[in-house]
Amino acid sequence: MLQLGKSSVGSFYQLLGYKEDDLTYGLGYTLNNSRQALKLLYDALSIDLPQFEHFDVYLQRYSETDGGYTDIELWLDQEVSLIIEAKIGWVLPTADQLNKYRHRLKKNKQTKLVALSQYTQEYASLHLSNDVGYLSWKNIMEVCKNAYTSTSALTEKFYLNEFITYLSKFISMERELMNVAYCVVLSSDKAPYSDISFIDVVEKHNVYFYPYEKNWPNKPPNYMAFRYNGVLKSIRKVTDYRIIDYLHEAIPGVIGKSEMRKHFLLELGPEMKPHHQVRNGGIYNSQRLWCTIDTLLTCNTIKEARDLTDKRIGKDWW
Repeated sequence: MLQLGKSSVGSFYQLLGYKEDDLTYGLGYTLNNSRQALKLLYDALSIDLPQFEHFDVYLQRYSETDGGYTDIELWLDQEVSLIIEAKIGWVLPTADQLNKYRHRLKKNKQTKLVALSQYTQEYASLHLSNDVGYLSWKNIMEVCKNAYTSTSALTEKFYLNEFITYLSKFISMERELMNVAYCVVLSSDKAPYSDISFIDVVEKHNVYFYPYEKNWPNKPPNYMAFRYNGVLKSIRKVTDYRIIDYLHEAIPGVIGKSEMRKHFLLELGPEMKPHHQVRNGGIYNSQRLWCTIDTLLTCNTIKEARDLTDKRIGKDWW
């Protein structure tokens, strides 16, 4: 058995890790080594795979024309066929990002932009233009499993099995991450442009907002955990969210007219409270961190919950 730190390694792909680039590189490498997976990928996109003699996979291909790097480009006989923009988590490539790469596609040929993320097909179809294909990582898993079953090439089966093992752990880990809460401190200071405190924003108005900026989550958490006075107060499910341009959109009539600055606005469900007092336990008073819900409800301190969460899923998964 191979161990990497405290984790066992079941596939050589796991040596990469589970960040966005890691999964993308693993997928590109697998497609490069499995013609059957390539064919079934096109089938999943309802595209007829044309006849070809030569096949290339480009990862992070740079173009001086648009100044960007695409995640995966699939080329058949030295012409681009598919451009895949991959994301992990519940986020999609932006329209601006996809538009930037449209000029790379060949006109009058069956070429396509494809988005890849965690979302279901139904949700993604509401947020992507009709000419953009979509696959989830679960779809990729199905493609690889079907390719493994249908190919007779032992080398191809080996690479497919390695990637299936790797992707299975990622999807299993994602299920656990659905139960991770972003733990923040609520101040008794007044929220901007208002006469109410940050505590009241959450406890009286059942919303929370944070800036759409670096060093904050770039996609909304599934749960929020709130603490103040050195103690965990509640855990709340994020029931809905949107991005607002002006803070007064968060609580109209309560927060006054504000200057333009994008924020995530989270709508919060009912409170979950631990049955015992959960104190900070030595973390910085203002520190923002991630903890699984079960650790917050069972540990004696937030530090202990944070450390146990890090042990389970790592420190830089987000």
